[in-house]
Amino acid sequence: MNANLSKWLFRPFEFISEQKALWIGIVSILLAGTLNIFTLSHFDGVIDFHTGYENYPIHIYLLEGFIDWIVFSLILYLSGLIFSSSSIRFIDVFGMQAFARWPFLLAALFTLLLPHQQVDEYIKGGSIN
Repeated sequence: MNANLSKWLFRPFEFISEQKALWIGIVSILLAGTLNIFTLSHFDGVIDFHTGYENYPIHIYLLEGFIDWIVFSLILYLSGLIFSSSSIRFIDVFGMQAFARWPFLLAALFTLLLPHQQVDEYIKGGSIN
């Protein structure tokens, strides 16, 4: 793998500021939640993604990604304060954890493009329209 590509993939904080990472992450979480409304998909865990659930209120789809991000970031931040001898900034943890959620936007986009719900119905014994 190219050294620059490897560095960008595994150490993005050297190339992107915490504030920019935070905003990219927030926009990605919001867009992924919006796409999930149309595909009935859910980010119902820190790295969990399920499709084909029943229809829930719109705010649930939008809040799931934010709740996952905030809870996990708080756990990491507090763990860092307790166990690390170096200084840890709130924006560093929350910004990079938000940025780390952008691949969920790809997952949400793929569920919009692929006919996964028709396949699910066929497997369950239903009919395909």
